[in-house]
Amino acid sequence: LRMMEGHFAENELVGTKARFMALTYNRLGDLFSEQYMQEPAIYCIKQSLIFDRIAHSSPCNIANILYHLGKQYDKLNKADSAAYYYEKALETMPDRNSMLYRDVVTSKALFEYNLRNDTPATMDSLKRMAALAATETERLTRFLCIGCVYQDLGLYDSAKVYLEPVFEKDSDKASIAAKYLRDIALAESDT
Repeated sequence: LRMMEGHFAENELVGTKARFMALTYNRLGDLFSEQYMQEPAIYCIKQSLIFDRIAHSSPCNIANILYHLGKQYDKLNKADSAAYYYEKALETMPDRNSMLYRDVVTSKALFEYNLRNDTPATMDSLKRMAALAATETERLTRFLCIGCVYQDLGLYDSAKVYLEPVFEKDSDKASIAAKYLRDIALAESDT
């Protein structure tokens, strides 16, 4: 990345070179995000967005980058910025029948629930996205979100309906579902 920036003038970083820069910044953004370093992640993702636009990337790719920016701001509890980037991602997205669309709607619904406790709107969005899931894994991921919200609201019977299938069928997310199911059992004095 330093070689590219040092070797080429900014107006020469177009086409394949711009795509390389976008991919590199995007990967750095992912790495910083995994280390819970949101500020440098945001910087890198914004740089990636700049170079993706120069390289004329697809609207779906741009929407994905905007979505990741929204997630970083969400982690920093910067509500206005997170809402802005989630909304921009939805506006930019050409395909309303993609997993990316469902991910953005799900993240936005959870964000709004945490911000405003708007339970009916959140549950409506989450259940719609679960119904539209293209694969069993995606459906179980949506179920985990729904179960977590129900558990947070103290609606334990409803939470179990969504968490138990995740625990039984998704080995990757079973430990997360088990934690919530354990908390429910303890709240119900079920040792």
